[in-house]
Amino acid sequence: AYSLLERVPAEGRRRSARLGMVQGWLKRDEGAALAWVGTLPHGDERTHLRDVAFGVVAQRDPRRALELAQTEPAGHGRSALIDRICFDWSRRDDAEFDRWCAALPEGALKATAQRAVFNRLAQHDRAAAYRYLEGVPTLAADQSLRNSLLSTWSQHDPAAALAAIRRLPPGTDRIDQQSFALGQLAKSDPAAAVQIVGALPPGMERNWAATRLVTTLAQHDPEMAGQLAGLLPPGESGEAALRAVASGFISHDLPGGLAWVQTLPEGRGKQQAVRALALELARTAPAAAGEFAGRFPAGEWRDETFGRIAYTWAAHDPQGALRWAEKLVEPSLRSAAVENACGHWSQREPAAALAYIRTYPESGLSERLTVGILQAWALRDPATAEALAAGNPEGRTPRATWGLVTGMAESDPQRAARTAAVLSDPDLRDELLGRVVARWAAADPASARTWLAAQPRGAVRQAALEPFVAAAVDASPALAAEFAVEFADPQSRHDAIALIARRWLEVDPASAEAWLARTDLPPEGKRRLLGR
Repeated sequence: AYSLLERVPAEGRRRSARLGMVQGWLKRDEGAALAWVGTLPHGDERTHLRDVAFGVVAQRDPRRALELAQTEPAGHGRSALIDRICFDWSRRDDAEFDRWCAALPEGALKATAQRAVFNRLAQHDRAAAYRYLEGVPTLAADQSLRNSLLSTWSQHDPAAALAAIRRLPPGTDRIDQQSFALGQLAKSDPAAAVQIVGALPPGMERNWAATRLVTTLAQHDPEMAGQLAGLLPPGESGEAALRAVASGFISHDLPGGLAWVQTLPEGRGKQQAVRALALELARTAPAAAGEFAGRFPAGEWRDETFGRIAYTWAAHDPQGALRWAEKLVEPSLRSAAVENACGHWSQREPAAALAYIRTYPESGLSERLTVGILQAWALRDPATAEALAAGNPEGRTPRATWGLVTGMAESDPQRAARTAAVLSDPDLRDELLGRVVARWAAADPASARTWLAAQPRGAVRQAALEPFVAAAVDASPALAAEFAVEFADPQSRHDAIALIARRWLEVDPASAEAWLARTDLPPEGKRRLLGR
């Protein structure tokens, strides 16, 4: 019959017919049918027919099916077959299966049967499944099995799961499971979850549970989360919890958050929460945000908070932010606020911001702001930065020139080098040229070499030689070698030759040796470099 089925053209019909043939054969002679299935070549067809055959036998006589399954070749296929027979039997006739399981001798089959009992219980009675697991050493030792049950149980009945979790030995498993279960309980009964955490003894377990629970509660019940955050000791986790609570209040109840933060003990966590709440308030009521932040003790963090408030305010009303900043009594607060407001204003209207700064009475702050604005614009738009500097007396001071040139060195090194080269102060010129050329030669030695080669011999070229050679030698010792002989000072020249030779000898010994022979380095120095 099987050979005749091979003539059926449609695979689906052929597969269905084979299945019917095996089922009919099993009714008359299950031993022969199973033996024949065992002779089929390994593959999906054999696996499917074998599973069907054993399923038919297991329906009539599960013990017989298990006996036959154990004669199958060892491997994953046999294990999966036995698992399936045990689980189906356990669901069909739990009492009979449990008696059979209890009578089995210790071994692999009993372990499989016990797992089937556990899986059946876990579907309907997780408490009973957990009690069963605790009474079977092989199951109790399987942490993944236990943790899977506890996670599922926590989602459906977290209070009961927590009672079971408390029986676990101390350690990371208990901490993780307890934290997850508390998070699930907090969704339905946050007060109960907070009460359980509060009842835990002080220590790592309570801290971890509180941290996880604060994160869960903060976005829908920040007040409850705030109570919980108070259980955490000072430190990184406590600060993170307070930030999470502040974020929750910002989303749901800003006035409540402003009241809550004032009840916190002094510390970094409170400072971070105050800053977060004040900055949120500054979006809609910046003056009120400043008044709120001013209630707290002086310190660098408070200066930064005032600066951030001014920055936020300046986004839509820079003049208003500056008027407010000018009225601040404390110098540190006033400076932070003015600096941040001008910084934001200068991003959109740099000329107006610089004009304001020029009239500001505190010269130190005025100069610092001018430098910062010119440097920022030099990075963003060098031509605009040059025009701003030229039109502003403060923009021509040494510090402002420094900011302008170092900013341009990042965005337009050729313009930066040109600007530095014409400075009247030789010390400032040489130092800025050194910085510009070093940065330029490291990023693009070929274009830096072109610029340097075009400079007439003199002070500008000499100032650029050392930074060019030092920066270009790693990427291109041949380019650096072009200028080594130009150092006016003999010792500087010999140092540069030695630096280039060492690097060049590593990558191209023949070229390096030929070049070294043409230099004026003393013979003893050449012999040392060549190892002779």
